Amino acid sequence: MTLVSLTRPFRVRASSISIGRFHGQTQGGVRFYPDREVIQNPESWFVKVVSTLFVNSHSLDACLNYMCEKLTPLIAFEVIKRFNNPKVGFEFLEFSRLNLNVNHCYSTYNLLMRSLCEMGYHDLVNIVFDYMGSDGHLPDSTLLGFLVTWMAQASKFDMVKKVLTEVQGKEVRINSFVSDVITFTSLIDGYCRAGQVNHGLQFWNVMKTRNVSPTVYTYAVLINALCKENRLNEARDFLGQIKNSSIIPKPFMYNPVIDGFCKAGNVDEGNVILKEMEEKRCKPDKVTFTILIIGHCVKGRMFEAINIFNRMLATGCAPDNITVNSLISCLLKAGMPNEAYRIRKMALEDRNLGLSSFEKAIPLRTNTDIPVAV
Repeated sequence: MTLVSLTRPFRVRASSISIGRFHGQTQGGVRFYPDREVIQNPESWFVKVVSTLFVNSHSLDACLNYMCEKLTPLIAFEVIKRFNNPKVGFEFLEFSRLNLNVNHCYSTYNLLMRSLCEMGYHDLVNIVFDYMGSDGHLPDSTLLGFLVTWMAQASKFDMVKKVLTEVQGKEVRINSFVSDVITFTSLIDGYCRAGQVNHGLQFWNVMKTRNVSPTVYTYAVLINALCKENRLNEARDFLGQIKNSSIIPKPFMYNPVIDGFCKAGNVDEGNVILKEMEEKRCKPDKVTFTILIIGHCVKGRMFEAINIFNRMLATGCAPDNITVNSLISCLLKAGMPNEAYRIRKMALEDRNLGLSSFEKAIPLRTNTDIPVAV
C-alpha cells in the first residue's frame, strides 16, 4: 500500500503520533491531517509528518526503513525548508545522509548554506560545503559569490581560500563570479577589516588584471584602510587614480586622506586635495570642512581657518557643534576673543543653517583638547 492509495480519513495531531504508530499507520493506509490541516498532496503530508517527528521525537529507529524507501532528495529539501531553522535543517541533513543514504539535491545545499551564513553558523557552512562536494555538486557563480562575500565579511579567510581552491580548475561557472566587482569589494573589505591590507591590495591587483572596474566603494575601502595604517602616500595614489578616471567620487573617499595629512601637519596637501575634490565636482561636506578648519587651527593659521568656515557657510553646508566649538576654542586659545565671538554670533543668527540650538551649546571657553600654534 502506498501513500497515494490512502483513502480513509482520520484526524490526529502530528505532534502526538508515536514513532511506532506512525510506522504502522502509514503501512496500514491511514490518511493524516497534521495540525488539523487537510492535506491534499500525499508528499506534502509526508513532509509535514517527517519534519514533525524529527523535531519532537528522540528516535526514528522504528520508521527508518520506510523513510529510507520514501524520502527522496526533493522531499528532503521540502522538509528542511519547512523547519525554517538552519541549525535544525543541518541536523536533518546529517541524519538523512548517515541513516537514510540520501544524496541531497543542489537546492538543499544552496538553501542551507545561505541560511547558515545569514545566521552566523560559518563552521557549519564549512561542513555543508564538504557534504555538497561529496554528493557531487559544485556551487554556481551566484552561490560562490555569496559564500565568498559572507565569509570575507566574517573574516573567515581560510574558508574563502578553501572554497576558491575547491572550484579552481573545475567546471564551475566561475567567469561571471570573477567579474563581479561586488564580490571583489567584499573580499577587499574583509581583509582590510581584519588588518590584512596587503591581502586586500592583492585582490585589487587581481581585479585590475581581469579588467573589473572598481566602484566608489572599492576605492573607499582601500583608501580608508591605508589611512588607518598611516600609509598616506599610497592612499594619495588612489586619489590620483580617481582624478584620472570617470568615477564621480564622494566626500568620504577624500576625507580620511585630508584628515591624515592634516594630523601629520601637512595642511597644504589637504588644501590641494580639497581643490582636486572640487575639480571632480565632488562637493566638500561638513566633515571635510571641519577637518580643514581644525587642521589650520593646529598649525596656527587662524585666519585661514576662519576663511574656510566662511566658505563653508557660503556653500550652504551647515556646521555642527563640533565644527563651531572647535573653531571658537582655538580662536580663544590663540588670543582672538573678538573673532571667537563673531563666529558664535554667526552660528546663532543664521537660522537657515538650523543652528538655533547652539545658543546653549557654544560657551565662550577654550577646549584644551586641541593644541594651537601661536
